[in-house]
Amino acid sequence: VKKNSVDAGKEKVKGLILPAALDMHVHFRDPGYPHKEDWKTGSESAAC
Repeated sequence: VKKNSVDAGKEKVKGLILPAALDMHVHFRDPGYPHKEDWKTGSESAAC
């Protein structure tokens, strides 16, 4: 099977792709629910 060089590295994705888009709506659960999420875990997951 030959790979089409025009489509190399492209994937079919449904939806809208926004490079470098940021989600500014976050809910850190601290204070009150640190067992769900705190500043450390929320910041680490946002960096991924």
